[in-house]
Amino acid sequence: MTLTPAVVTHVLTTLVRFEIEAADRIRIQGDQRTPEAAEFALRRERALQETLRQALQLRNHEVARRPLQAVSQHLGITLPEDGDDWKSLAYEATRVLLNVSEERERRERGLFHEPSPYFSQGIGQAVQGIAHSAAVSVGIGQPALAMQAFANGQSPAYSGGDPVSPMAQTVSVSPKNFVVPEQAGSPAEGSVSVVDSAAQSTSSDNQPPETHFASKRVLLKNCSDKTVTALNKGENITIDEAFDVYFELKLQGYGEEWDKLQKPDKITGEKWENSTLPAMLVAKNIWTDLLEHSPVGALSEETVLEQIPIIRELPTLHGKQADLTADEGYRALVKHANTKERIAMDRVERDLERKGVTDQVEIEMAKLEKRIARIRGQTFFKHVRAVNRIGKMLLSFGVIPSNPFVGCTFTNKEEKRISATEEKIVRQRWDDRKALLFQTPVFQGQTRNEADPLFWVPIMGFLQGVRSEEALQLGPKDFGSQNGINYIKIRNSEGNNVKSEAGERVFQRSRRMS
Repeated sequence: MTLTPAVVTHVLTTLVRFEIEAADRIRIQGDQRTPEAAEFALRRERALQETLRQALQLRNHEVARRPLQAVSQHLGITLPEDGDDWKSLAYEATRVLLNVSEERERRERGLFHEPSPYFSQGIGQAVQGIAHSAAVSVGIGQPALAMQAFANGQSPAYSGGDPVSPMAQTVSVSPKNFVVPEQAGSPAEGSVSVVDSAAQSTSSDNQPPETHFASKRVLLKNCSDKTVTALNKGENITIDEAFDVYFELKLQGYGEEWDKLQKPDKITGEKWENSTLPAMLVAKNIWTDLLEHSPVGALSEETVLEQIPIIRELPTLHGKQADLTADEGYRALVKHANTKERIAMDRVERDLERKGVTDQVEIEMAKLEKRIARIRGQTFFKHVRAVNRIGKMLLSFGVIPSNPFVGCTFTNKEEKRISATEEKIVRQRWDDRKALLFQTPVFQGQTRNEADPLFWVPIMGFLQGVRSEEALQLGPKDFGSQNGINYIKIRNSEGNNVKSEAGERVFQRSRRMS
């Protein structure tokens, strides 16, 4: 038969109903189980989701064949066994099965996109009854008195309306499919219940209902549609989308206390952009690649921890040296760096052996010089901790039920142990190259004007020990005199930015700069 859009819709929606209703029936009728059994059920769903994602990646259509055959037999419909129509139907069915598994996992956790139908009908009747019987005498604005009226028997009487059937609810596989079912014995035409009002508001705004608490923590109306859509995906938000949400909020000037209501601050956001964003962008690229754009809700703590050793081996010059780029991914980069290092060390050892060198200490030292430097401990700590910041934000917003990145942190002892394996970085003193610097045109009288920064910044670095970026931010208000002593002030102020509070300082101006 020809697969019309109507037939495809009928088959796939029936498949959804079969899978969800069967799982719900087992959940309702099943006996009490142990925590271990509950956790096993969750792991089973995650394994199934991984299999379905792999099937989509490999274009394996067979995974959907048996479920589709069962549905077609029930409906009395003959489906194609091969050809383009079959491939199209199988592809959509695989996506549906993935969505169904994700929905089953959510329901196993006790997370539902719609309220209980009994709650929906009950809350509507309660509000109407209290409004009708207590509005005149006690006032809707007096909740304590309204509650007393309810306790005194002034609740609406049983109307004999049709009972609510839990299984009659519209099956909701995605937050965007949220539907409030029509209730028998609904209010008379012209009156609107709380539930109906919410549904009308949702449809009029053409926005899916929020399934998180982000709007109670930050001003979502100031966020882009991309951020709002990503948050509404719930556990299906991908790791790169989660990073982008975090970036947008931090650029607006929010802090890290995501479990509290915060106010944005533009200046704080600008400072964060200058001091922290570049490193966070690198961390985003690393984690997005290693986790393969996976949905955060599908990640386990074990999967996340398996990536940390790879980050530890990243070359210091990754992305800065032509043959140390991550064009093929960070795993491939680490493998390439290890191979390159091993080849170079083997070559230098053979060269020394051919020259008759037998001193093992000399050979070992020559091999060590061929090592490819790996990222420093502090950089490693930042990249690993970055993703935990994302997890904490999503957890506080209620987007995910647990933080899979909770292990991406370090104790003081761990930091000391890792740092102890590194060579100490000592600032290099200027040698005879200083003379070459002073031979450049700007130090031979060829300045643009008397305030040319190309002249003054190196001089201030030599005489005062300031960083170039600190010197370039100085203005007239940063120079002063007190008790006959001239000073320079390095500080955080409008137009100025230092790395930390410890970077703020006041020191005497060298007389040689006068």
